[in-house]
Amino acid sequence: MRKIPIVHETRILRTLLKTCLISELNDVVIIEAPSASEALEKFKEQKFEVIICCMQVKQANGIDLFKELKKEEINKDTPFIIVTSTGSKENIRHLKENDIQHYFLSPFAPIELREKINTACDPRQWRAHDRISMPDAKAIIHINNDSIDAGVINAISPAQNLTTTC
Repeated sequence: MRKIPIVHETRILRTLLKTCLISELNDVVIIEAPSASEALEKFKEQKFEVIICCMQVKQANGIDLFKELKKEEINKDTPFIIVTSTGSKENIRHLKENDIQHYFLSPFAPIELREKINTACDPRQWRAHDRISMPDAKAIIHINNDSIDAGVINAISPAQNLTTTC
């Protein structure tokens, strides 16, 4: 499971982001932080796979929080995504000058959020197993006197022990 904190001072917007994430990604645990100080405490306590932060947060702005995060050993390399309502060239330049590579504009569609998170934090790296698909295979599964026919078989193999022969 990918642990993702949402740092936003407005509870309604944190809930909206959380709902979008849970509806689009099935491998996330969401941690909410309404202020920069609370977020920094959480950043010291546990490792996260990606951090979502709005541009303005209680006690700081997203860029300041990003700079503070870089001082924390446990999450200093964690991808950081800024949510901003301003897509001007000046604002984007300002983010990039401060080494923030990931951002998305609000309002947004849930699929945009999913794509941004998967770009910043590739879910395949968290897999414990590789998947193998056998599209021309046929399987019949018997469960409680019922049969289920499968036209595609997806097998899971431990990633480090995977071998394929043709």
